[in-house]
Amino acid sequence: MKKYLKYLLVLLIIPITLLLVNFNNTNKINKENKEIKEITQEKENSTEVLRKKFNNNDIVGSISLDGLNINEAILHYSDNDYYLTHDNYGNYDKYGSVYMDFRCNKDSKKLLIFGHNYYNSDTPFSKLENYYEKSFYDKNPYINIILENEKRKYQIFSVYIETKDFTYMNLKIDENKYNEDLIKYKSKSFYETGVSISNDDEILILQTCSNNPKYKKFKNKFLLIIAKKIEA
Repeated sequence: MKKYLKYLLVLLIIPITLLLVNFNNTNKINKENKEIKEITQEKENSTEVLRKKFNNNDIVGSISLDGLNINEAILHYSDNDYYLTHDNYGNYDKYGSVYMDFRCNKDSKKLLIFGHNYYNSDTPFSKLENYYEKSFYDKNPYINIILENEKRKYQIFSVYIETKDFTYMNLKIDENKYNEDLIKYKSKSFYETGVSISNDDEILILQTCSNNPKYKKFKNKFLLIIAKKIEA
């Protein structure tokens, strides 16, 4: 009987061991594939590669949000009007591009990035309206940016629609009021994100028009996704 049990244990241990080895190998392969994908994507999104791809030196970087399949070049010009109606190549296009406020640079404490959102359109920033739902935010709280080849990661701390107070567009930082401004942005969020903020935070604001029917009576209605810079 003891001999039988011994053989039975051996027969059980072998397949379990093989399963564990296979599981570990699969995890290792998945991790390596993810790393390769990230490295490849980072190279493809480098400033030089994108400038060459679109033959446009106005490109200063890229923005990506995995959960929304957003992976776009960031344009920068001497005003905020040109890329409102021009594509990455600099050709006229009513859908415009994703572009950074002309007053910003890579060292700005507050970055403001714009993109169109036409009703029933497939513009990249139209996808930002998914953030109306807290459940979507919980799974997709990060924004990745490469700016002048510097890789950055931002964590979203506020999502809301602004209809009358556009002081967030003031990019001249008053350090005595900065924390107060951050608290105001956070207090307007549709939901609590649980992300802490401080006077030292560098922030990113994504702005697009909102098609939320609750705000249709307002002439100006901008969806704002506001995030703070964290360790990449």
